[in-house]
Amino acid sequence: MPKRTSLIIGSGVLALYGIRENIDLDVVVSPKTFLTLRYERGLEFTIGKRSGVYKYRDGEIEIFGHIPYSKSTPCILTESILDRAVNFKGYNFMTLLDLLRFKQVRRLEHDISDIKLIEKYLDETRR
Repeated sequence: MPKRTSLIIGSGVLALYGIRENIDLDVVVSPKTFLTLRYERGLEFTIGKRSGVYKYRDGEIEIFGHIPYSKSTPCILTESILDRAVNFKGYNFMTLLDLLRFKQVRRLEHDISDIKLIEKYLDETRR
């Protein structure tokens, strides 16, 4: 998958910082990459129940066509988010602050505990 058009979000970011282990790997791709995966590679996408976005799930990997904030506030992968991304071993990870904002907007049950973990981590690293 082209690295400039993809971004690892969710628990993958938390694992990168050692905040908690990741359960799966969530990746957001650009609209062009999404269409390439869908039509040229033949991946079958479904509409996510919670987010209303098309996603592909293969084992423990989910690929989203845009950042799944909510049905009413979807956000495509933007250059500014990629510009802020943390690059680790050639892969782009959403910044911890962007992930915090994302989880504050989305507010799923597991987001609430992640928000607390992120805020605790940020408080401890700012000292």
